[in-house]
Amino acid sequence: MLNRPEVMVNEAVSNPAPSGFGRAEAADFDELVSHHGRITNIVSSRLGRSEEAEDVVQEVFLLAMKNLNRFRGDSRLSSWLGQIAVNSCHSHWRKVSVQRKTLAGVAKVVDQTALPKPETVVMERETFCRVRQAVQALPRHYRQVVVLLYFDQIPTAEVAEALRVPAASVRSRVHRAHKRLRELLGDVVRE
Repeated sequence: MLNRPEVMVNEAVSNPAPSGFGRAEAADFDELVSHHGRITNIVSSRLGRSEEAEDVVQEVFLLAMKNLNRFRGDSRLSSWLGQIAVNSCHSHWRKVSVQRKTLAGVAKVVDQTALPKPETVVMERETFCRVRQAVQALPRHYRQVVVLLYFDQIPTAEVAEALRVPAASVRSRVHRAHKRLRELLGDVVRE
């Protein structure tokens, strides 16, 4: 029983080249196909015998036909084809690596164990609402420093400059705001 690559070689020999090829191209095609076994061995030794390896072998011959005009004859045709085969295997590995990394990233996003439990989401939402309400309940001068420092992430010196007060006043207001928030959010605040 013939394996798939042999069938491809036999089909290629019985119908040497696609229509539209001249005699020179048909002879070149025949010469390329005569190296099919060697190229299959090179690819299979790197990728194993698989459909992927067969696809890479076909890609090698397509690339070779497409770039045959670049073959200068400095080396044997078999060496040139071998180099195309090795490069095609490396290219295949890179594609597979990128695909695996992409799939791994997608799997992490989709991984249900990574998603928070619904009750956790509800509790966090409730806590956020309570904290927001408590901050809103602070006197204006405390609320300003809390919002600027913690929500807007502005450094103390810049908050002092924006409010036109000394940095010590900002620190004092933050301390008093913390004390008031602890009173308002006693069951939520962790010390």
